[in-house]
Amino acid sequence: MKYTLILENLNCAHCAGKIEQAIAETDGYEKVSFNFATKELRFESEKKHPAAEIQQICDSIEDGVSVKETASKEKKKLTTEHILLIIALVFGAAAVVFHLAVHNEAADIAVLVLSLAATVLAGWKVFIKGFKNLIKFRIEETVLMSIAVIAAFILGEYVEGAMVTLLFTVGELIEDFAVDASRRDIEKLSQIRPDTAIIIHHGHEEEVAAESVAVGEIIVIKPHARVPIDGVVVEGSSTVDNAALTGESIPVAVAVDDEVLSGGINGDSLLKIRTTKAFGESTAARILQMVEDAAAQKGKSEKLISRFAAVYTPIMVGLAVLIAVVPPLVGLGTFSKWIYNALVVLVASCPCAIVISVPLAYFSGIGAASRQGVLIKGGKYLEALATAKNFVFDKTGTLTTGKLRVAKTVSLSDYSEDEILSLAAAVEEYSSHPIARAICREANAADITLSNFSETAGKGTSAQYEGKMLCCGSYSGEVPS
Repeated sequence: MKYTLILENLNCAHCAGKIEQAIAETDGYEKVSFNFATKELRFESEKKHPAAEIQQICDSIEDGVSVKETASKEKKKLTTEHILLIIALVFGAAAVVFHLAVHNEAADIAVLVLSLAATVLAGWKVFIKGFKNLIKFRIEETVLMSIAVIAAFILGEYVEGAMVTLLFTVGELIEDFAVDASRRDIEKLSQIRPDTAIIIHHGHEEEVAAESVAVGEIIVIKPHARVPIDGVVVEGSSTVDNAALTGESIPVAVAVDDEVLSGGINGDSLLKIRTTKAFGESTAARILQMVEDAAAQKGKSEKLISRFAAVYTPIMVGLAVLIAVVPPLVGLGTFSKWIYNALVVLVASCPCAIVISVPLAYFSGIGAASRQGVLIKGGKYLEALATAKNFVFDKTGTLTTGKLRVAKTVSLSDYSEDEILSLAAAVEEYSSHPIARAICREANAADITLSNFSETAGKGTSAQYEGKMLCCGSYSGEVPS
């Protein structure tokens, strides 16, 4: 059985990789994949209730992780941690000013106090987590930061210790914002699939959850509303804009027995359709699922980064120890100098930026492409584009901006081109059809009085002008009576 769980409050990309590896190595779990950007953990298992065991695995690696079946919809607010960080930044800035501008004993004490306050306010969670990881002999970025900051204060480099803490904390905050921004790009796609549908219940319209609508049930699509579920028209005629699904800029005329796809936008007329698919199997739902699956498909570079991060941190810690110890022992300088150099290595070697860089780049690319109507089915396909030499497109319509414009006006009567365009714009003024809007944008404003305006779905518009019938559309010689 396939499962998808959400791991909330997991903000360490390196820890996420360890959790993914631990679950994959646990008996009963196959095809384990965790997407740090979406927080989605996907796997296959025959276990009936795996969430509790997943929670235990997460707790053994990272404190505070919450395993849920659905993602929280709450917007992030200004928290106590953010307020403490702002205060810490003020203290840090003050410490830098005293350090650079004032040189006396009182200033030195002020620098120590301000730097210590900034460090504790900004990095207390980092230090607690680092201490817990050190007890478990787990070497990761919080351990590196804790060692570097403590050593900086021991060496008397108070401002440097505070700045390292502040930069690390601010960097994590920026990283979270970047991931959230990319996640919102994906979530915006859900707008093409309405969550509700209108059914006829005992002769009255009733709005219900779209997922509760059964196959074969009649639903009402009001003018300018999105179609929630695939179906066939049983009453009414209109046009449906499928640009979000197919890229076609011109709406499709639909009438009785014609198929309509979920995600399309109805035109100016009411439609009643009989659903032919369940909510979760409709076109819009399958497109959204495809995008979500794409974000979970890892490319070769992502897999390589995950394996690299597993051995990277211990190697860098060992290298820092060698830098701190070996040069002084062979007479190349003092211990304080080389310990300082080792701290620089520790700070610069934090792996989170490396671990998240490639997955976030892929996730952002897939999200941005999907927002433009391009569906990329995974990271490995995105990688393949780098080596592609030829591209084949099935329709020129999908390569346009989707905004029509008048290219040329030809007169077949005594009217001038400008007069024809002005008359056409007057007839099309109240139509929402893309071709009508293009004509209105092109024409110069003119004071033309019309009467008896009407619009026929899929055909065009008509109106009375000086005793004559003006028709604008695809009437094929048939003039409305």
